[in-house]
Amino acid sequence: MIDTPFRMRRLGESTVLFYEPDGGKIAMGYLLNELIAEAWSVKADTLAIPISCLNPSFFDLSTGVAHAVVRPLVNYRITIAFLGRIPREYLEDAALRDFIRDTNRGRSAWFLDDLAALEKRLG
Repeated sequence: MIDTPFRMRRLGESTVLFYEPDGGKIAMGYLLNELIAEAWSVKADTLAIPISCLNPSFFDLSTGVAHAVVRPLVNYRITIAFLGRIPREYLEDAALRDFIRDTNRGRSAWFLDDLAALEKRLG
């Protein structure tokens, strides 16, 4: 197991690996790869990451960080759920609002307010 804080929980038919809020900021690279590897090793089909653990550059779509975080998870067929409220200042960006809306329409990545919304989405 990796040294990043996490916990697992069954929600409906899904096994969810929760990244703990004090686990550090996630952008790209080593930590993301380790979380993917951990999700695979424990057979988690969903990874839940608190919004507070996302690097601020994630919310600036021109940096490509959001795409770089979401794409590998989708490629490995791990559903990603970003949990929590997105800071208001980030939501002033129409492109980000569109990205969130479009992402939430799919089955691979979601921006959700809380655990209850994730439970509902997973059914």
